[in-house]
Amino acid sequence: MTQAQKYIPLKDFLEWNIEYRLGLTTLTVKKGEVFLEKGNRCDYLYFVLKGFVRIHYYDIEGNDMTHLFAFQNSIITSPFSFF
Repeated sequence: MTQAQKYIPLKDFLEWNIEYRLGLTTLTVKKGEVFLEKGNRCDYLYFVLKGFVRIHYYDIEGNDMTHLFAFQNSIITSPFSFF
C-alpha cells in the first residue's frame, strides 16, 4: 500500500520549475494586501511559500465572509475564473 503526501515539498516544486521549464515566478504580498480583487480574472495558480492567505467575499448584505484559509505549501486559485 502506498501513502500520498499531503503537501508538495518546496524542494520538489522548485526542481520541477527548472526541469519542466514551468516559468514559475514569485509574488510577495504583504499582510492585508489584496492580490486578486472581485471582478478580475484569475490567470494563475498560486503556491503559498510562507504564511497563509485568507480567501473571502462579501455577501449580499455586505458582510465580509471568510471562505477558507490557504496555509503554507498549499496551491490556490479561483477555479471559476481560471478555467
